[in-house]
Amino acid sequence: MNNANLHLQMVQELVSRSWKDLQFKKEAIANPATAIEKLGYELNPAAVSSIIVVDQTDPSTIFFNIPRNIDKELSEQQLDTVVGGVGNACHDIAQWATNMVQDAVENVAVFTWNNLHLLIA
Repeated sequence: MNNANLHLQMVQELVSRSWKDLQFKKEAIANPATAIEKLGYELNPAAVSSIIVVDQTDPSTIFFNIPRNIDKELSEQQLDTVVGGVGNACHDIAQWATNMVQDAVENVAVFTWNNLHLLIA
């Protein structure tokens, strides 16, 4: 399973358990890293600088998530990597596509490499 799928699975499990278990939900909001570890996942501190969990269960509040903007020109090395099909450039493009799909679906958790945002709806 690739990283994007693994992270999506982790987020889905966290949200699902938060819906079912109020105590877990409180812990996920107060200490997301501990809650994620309780689900059996390990976070890579080099890849994730912060985790933000937002309780979006109040129907009278509208929430917006603004994902990171990766709309940038690729260097020659990154272009070569894309043509070769490996490396960080492909990862960034795949992550951008994953974010776009996730943003298009209502009540979905959004993962970004710089910040992990878990939105519990």
